[in-house]
Amino acid sequence: MIEAAKKLRELVANMETLDEIKGFIIYKPEAIKADLPDADKQLANPFEFEILKKFEGKVVQDFVPAFLLKQHESENNLEYTSFDQCVDEYFS
Repeated sequence: MIEAAKKLRELVANMETLDEIKGFIIYKPEAIKADLPDADKQLANPFEFEILKKFEGKVVQDFVPAFLLKQHESENNLEYTSFDQCVDEYFS
């Protein structure tokens, strides 16, 4: 337990010196894959369509900063170079 606390302290110290912290979105494949409705394919905003396409067939579960937790290592994930972008897409 003490060793884990030391590692956590070290990780936090390293994160404070980074310019950019990466992020991860954890997801599960959709049980029944649904195609995007035609209305969604004709969105005026190309960014919205890009997000819908990126997450098609995925059910998002969680998002985490910096590194994957042990509990998420075997799960499907999308890795981002920026935690800000990760959070934006998670809530989009």
